[in-house]
Amino acid sequence: MENLDENIAKIIKASYPYIKEFNPAQKAVLDSGYIDDKSNYIIAIPTASGKTVLGVLGLLKSLINGSKAIYAVPLVSIQNEKINEFKKFEEFGIKVGRHPSSSDLAVMVFESFDSLTRYNWNVLRDIDSIVIDEFHMIGEDSRGPTIECALTRARIINPSMRIIALSATLANMDDIKNIPQVKNKLLSAENLQTSKTSIQIKTYDTIHQENNSGNGMCRFYFRA
Repeated sequence: MENLDENIAKIIKASYPYIKEFNPAQKAVLDSGYIDDKSNYIIAIPTASGKTVLGVLGLLKSLINGSKAIYAVPLVSIQNEKINEFKKFEEFGIKVGRHPSSSDLAVMVFESFDSLTRYNWNVLRDIDSIVIDEFHMIGEDSRGPTIECALTRARIINPSMRIIALSATLANMDDIKNIPQVKNKLLSAENLQTSKTSIQIKTYDTIHQENNSGNGMCRFYFRA
């Protein structure tokens, strides 16, 4: 916690009082410069390793500076859970809700985010960052196309928007490489070792195509 920005640290301590220090997996991600880096990230670490907190940490800097952000989840039950979890942020001037037109941090289900990318382009252009929770669902037949197409449209409409994807079950890059309309090219790799987990850091150049194209840097964190 001592290396966090003072304002971010205050919010985290108030919202998650049980966190006295970050675990090794969280430290490995934070030590990479994740909070200040505007690159897109996929963070894949084990269940109960604190992915939500990492997602929040990626949003708080821009929220504190007056920008808007989205936290996208697959189910209404998770949406309700996260809204309750994030309500503490309102004590620090960050309004939490279900749609970015009426809140600073909008917790949306995937279908609502998809609708935003289709019909509310002006609102979408105001979004600084988005967290996609349970990102492994991009590989599922039922929800995958919705997530993939929504993110592709979002990158075309708002190419500066930072994307942070969270998952506990992405074992390797094959889960991403084989998705239609997404091509990943490995640029560099290095390993971070901790006493409890091994995190592999890979940097990819990601190109999305949907009758148009855009490109940007993407960082991927995986269990080794």
